[in-house]
Amino acid sequence: MMPEEKALYHQIHPAKLATDISAEFVSSYFFWKRRLLAGLLVLFVPPLVASTLVMRLADLEQYKQFSLWEIYLFLIKVVYFADS
Repeated sequence: MMPEEKALYHQIHPAKLATDISAEFVSSYFFWKRRLLAGLLVLFVPPLVASTLVMRLADLEQYKQFSLWEIYLFLIKVVYFADS
């Protein structure tokens, strides 16, 4: 898989999505407490680390085979379970 494809398909990996969602919630807490530096670090560092690890270590070939509809349904499930 080409690096451009990895950069595209890593966005729908469950570990990357979980990291992005978690970082957003935790950073919101720090912003609410007016701790700007801590909020910015939590908002940007974990997703960057997760992106790097997923692009280097994960098998993204399986996500290349998904149709757009399957990706949409998967993301709906992720968002639904993240809210509950």
